[in-house]
Amino acid sequence: SKSLKEIESMLPKNHFFRSHTSHLINLKRLSRYLKEDGGHAVMANGRLIPISRRKKLEFIDFLKSGLLGYV
Repeated sequence: SKSLKEIESMLPKNHFFRSHTSHLINLKRLSRYLKEDGGHAVMANGRLIPISRRKKLEFIDFLKSGLLGYV
């Protein structure tokens, strides 16, 4: 078995984001971002994934960069 950090290192950085210590999200499946309650990524299947306070600005900057077409 591999740690989440090991798995993260094998995946393309422009398609996956470590949003929390226990969450790695596929940005191609991201539906939208909710600011309320500290911030959550809403996935295509409707699941809410928390965005940690430490990663929030990095996540927003990544989305604003337009790499995925989100603004």
